[in-house]
This record gives sequence, structure tokens and C-alpha cells, in this order.
Amino acid sequence: MRVSTVNHFIVSCLLTLLGLMIINSVSDLIYDNPSPLKPHSAQLAKGEPIKGGGSQDNVRTSSTLEERLAHGDLTNGKKIFGHCALCHTPIKNGPNRVGPPLFGVVNRKPADIKGYSYSKAMRAFGETGVKWDEATLDAYLRAPRSVVAGTAMSFAGVTNDQDRADLILYLSTLKDPFAPSQSH
Repeated sequence: MRVSTVNHFIVSCLLTLLGLMIINSVSDLIYDNPSPLKPHSAQLAKGEPIKGGGSQDNVRTSSTLEERLAHGDLTNGKKIFGHCALCHTPIKNGPNRVGPPLFGVVNRKPADIKGYSYSKAMRAFGETGVKWDEATLDAYLRAPRSVVAGTAMSFAGVTNDQDRADLILYLSTLKDPFAPSQSH
């Protein structure tokens, strides 16, 4: 009788692992990122735009981040956030989901939400002193695993430069209206 129970447990674990691998593969196919960004920390520190690897049909691929933000579409950013909302909540003091809540994320230190179990890689990234400013978010949202190797976030990234800027614009609205500005 015991062997049967152990076998069922092993089969259940293997099927769960197989299911997670399939979900990850399908996610990579849906959010294809054929040429991941290799960010340069000097560019991130200076707030310079990270170049390269954008979608060929993206008309504004060569625009700087500041230009893309200036021409941003908040409605499109909110729509794109719908993909993020599967794992993150946009509300203040929102619950942890697969990922932490993103209320107040812009200019916040990475791995800074109390009570959320961040990956070792994200905690180490947060200890570097970097903040989730627009340039860092732009690079991370382009290719999360290229910016934080070992991140638990399985999302492949937003390859369209303007969509990424629109998403960052929306994320910048997720804050208290009278909160003091956290300048870069």
C-alpha cells in the first residue's frame, strides 16, 4: 500500500513540474523576445536610454526614453498592465500575488516590499543601490532576466519600445497624489 502512495506522490510532483515547464515555454512563445538586451550598468546609472533589440515594426525604436515617455499613451499603458495584473496588483497595500504589488514602484528600491519573498537575485540587485527609475524599468521590462540574472519573474519582456514607455507612464501614476517626489 505504501509503494502505491509514494508512486502517486512522485507522479504528481513530476506532472506539476511538467506543467510549470509547459507554462513557462508557452509564456516565452507568447511574449517572444528573440534578442534579449544586454544592459550596461553605466547606461543605467546615467539614465541613458538602452539601445538595440527593438521590434522591427516599432516606428519609435530610435527615440530616447524621454521622448517615448513624452509621447506616451496612458490608456495603452493601462491596457499593457493587464498582462502584469496576472501576477501583480496595482493598488496601495495590495496583496502579494505571484509577484509583489506595484503601487509606488517608480523610484522605489528593488526588493523593498515587506512580507514578499523575493528571489536571491532580486534581493542582491536591490542591495546595489539602484532604484526602479524610468531607465531601470525600461531595461528590466525589456528583458527581465538580462537585467537581473536569476530573477524568478518568468515574463519574457515587452519588446516594443513605445509600449514599454506607455507601461512605465502608467506605473508612474500608481502612487499617492500628494506623496513627496523621489527624484533620481
